[in-house]
Amino acid sequence: TQQNLEEQLAEERGSTQENQETLERLRERKQELKQETQDLRAELEDSKKAHSILNNKWKEKSQLIGQLEKQVTEMRDNWESKERKLTAERDKAIEAANIAIGKLKTVDDAFRHQLESKEMKHREDMAELEEERQMELERANQRIAAVEDEMRELLQETQANKKAMEDKVKRLTRAMTELQSDLI
Repeated sequence: TQQNLEEQLAEERGSTQENQETLERLRERKQELKQETQDLRAELEDSKKAHSILNNKWKEKSQLIGQLEKQVTEMRDNWESKERKLTAERDKAIEAANIAIGKLKTVDDAFRHQLESKEMKHREDMAELEEERQMELERANQRIAAVEDEMRELLQETQANKKAMEDKVKRLTRAMTELQSDLI
């Protein structure tokens, strides 16, 4: 039975050798997974930084749009105020002219000509103001459209970075799960 014991001992040694090799492979794999985990964490940190930068840009663009909207509102209010003032002035001028015409039917053509020129000038002023208002609105709308386009691009970039970060997190989770199952 000494031969049996020697055979058993040889089998045990072979099994121990195999276990040592398996353990060594598992240690190497563990190191590889640790390195991969560190790399993925570094990538994740970079993605977080990029996301933070994009987020700040997004906030800046939102503030800019808010400022532009405020400016447009202020300009519109200003134009409306000017328009009300000019309309009131026109109404007063027309009323005064009608009273004068009613009282002074004998006023000559020169007076009538003067009144017509005033009204024409006023119409020209109103038309000029309206044209200016339209041009300002168009410029403001173009600026808003440009900022909105830039924000859409930022949003697409943010979505792409978010997807990339989610993919990295999935890879990290997979690596951790693989590491745990290898260690069990």
